[in-house]
Amino acid sequence: NHGMMVLDCLEPKTKPMQLHFVRRMIEGSEDCLYLNVYAKSLTSEKPLPVMVYLYGGGFQIGEASRDIYAPDY
Repeated sequence: NHGMMVLDCLEPKTKPMQLHFVRRMIEGSEDCLYLNVYAKSLTSEKPLPVMVYLYGGGFQIGEASRDIYAPDY
């Protein structure tokens, strides 16, 4: 089927395309629209809240795979 594929989610994906602020070189990829999903438990008797966080960086720094964006449990 068109549009149906299995995505390998075991490794961090490439960071968004950005200008490295020291080397002044473009790094990253345009293929960067991924969603990190974290859950303590996969089952619950009631609906649970969801938090959506979009990190900043001004198109120069940042990526979702950094440890500071991971849960602390």
